[in-house]
Amino acid sequence: MINRELILNSISEDSRFIFRYGPYILPTKIISRKTGLPYDIRKSVKDHIDNEDKTGAVTSFLELFEPWANNNPEFEYLREMIFLIRDEDLKHWQRLYNGDNMERLYRNLFITDLFFPYLHLIVELDNPIYHEECMDPDKRIYDRARDEFLFSVYGLKTIRLNEKTPYKRFETIKRVLRKQPRHNQPAFLNYSKEITEIYLNYTYDPVCFDLIEKYLIDIPGFYNTKYEEVGFPKSMKESDKKILEINKEDIKEILKTLYKKTLV
Repeated sequence: MINRELILNSISEDSRFIFRYGPYILPTKIISRKTGLPYDIRKSVKDHIDNEDKTGAVTSFLELFEPWANNNPEFEYLREMIFLIRDEDLKHWQRLYNGDNMERLYRNLFITDLFFPYLHLIVELDNPIYHEECMDPDKRIYDRARDEFLFSVYGLKTIRLNEKTPYKRFETIKRVLRKQPRHNQPAFLNYSKEITEIYLNYTYDPVCFDLIEKYLIDIPGFYNTKYEEVGFPKSMKESDKKILEINKEDIKEILKTLYKKTLV
């Protein structure tokens, strides 16, 4: 069993694997279910913010909202926050979403317009045209399923604002926020599994960690000696011995960086 807590502690400040956003620690990448390729979360957040800043309606609203929110720190918020559909939650999402868009059915994540961590609240700045069935009949189904998913998995309430003018939207969001209870702690998000998966996928072969945890870590007198003099544990299978020999340099590095143990 791989010691994931040890990995998390060792990469807690490593920007290759961790993306800090507000009070949260996010993985920098995930594997896209659509393409099978890495999806850059940090870049996605930045791109979404940049794109929305070029949208007239959103920009006009933010010009009203941001100064007000900055003067009311109890309404701390994050723009374009990422919420993952983790592997263990995928079937739940697919039960909730009964539309016919396969990309939506197998998506990896949701990106929200405004997220208020201490209110446990998401606010979506919807364009009224999105909800006209003639434009996208599946959009209503998707939005309802998404809101239910975020509530059932993350405990977050979603409010959708579709006022036609920035000023009306601004007045509405102020009323909404003032009615919400404030919590002592931000909404809980735990992406430790996804963060350690990045480390395992982009650094060493996971089998190295398995061998260390299974055979090596607790052997008396194993460390601070020459690798060739250690010998193999008696319990080690022949197939594992071969794997250890092939990966011995990686195993030395893992022992040094994660376990702070030296095998020379």
